[in-house]
Amino acid sequence: MTHLHGVFLNRFLAKPKSVGALLPSSRHLGRQMAKAVTELPAVESVVEIGAGTGSITRHLQPFNPVVVEIEEAFALLLRQRFPQLDIRHGCGLQFLQSLEQSIGLVISVPLINNPLRDRFIESIRQGHESGHIKWCVIFTYGLSNPLEGTGFACSRRRKWVVANVPPAHVWVYY
Repeated sequence: MTHLHGVFLNRFLAKPKSVGALLPSSRHLGRQMAKAVTELPAVESVVEIGAGTGSITRHLQPFNPVVVEIEEAFALLLRQRFPQLDIRHGCGLQFLQSLEQSIGLVISVPLINNPLRDRFIESIRQGHESGHIKWCVIFTYGLSNPLEGTGFACSRRRKWVVANVPPAHVWVYY
């Protein structure tokens, strides 16, 4: 087990509902998330919420994302791994509610078992409705649309990534 997997597993065991998965996302999922971003319109800023150990962040680096991570241990790790990026230790929901510019949003938090799922969906809906969230890329372990009701004109399942534990679907909204 790598150091990153150990940090992730320790956080999962301490706070399973806030971490949301037993293992970090795979490089395959990270590549597919980044590929989806390349196919979307340019925005003032790309924001990743819930970066964990940075498995997806690693592939988002070319977009110079603002990274928001609520777990302090992960935020410290992300600052070490990606010193060139703007890593913010804080709540993704609060960040979304304070938006003042248009962004593209990458959500690296599995919402399927997240106790704040409804609040995330409502914050994304409000952000999109106000014109601050232009598009969104998210993964889910479930089969249904994870951001149904957010008001995006287009929502589509883009890719199924089998090489991830558990397998995940990448969804794109614009």
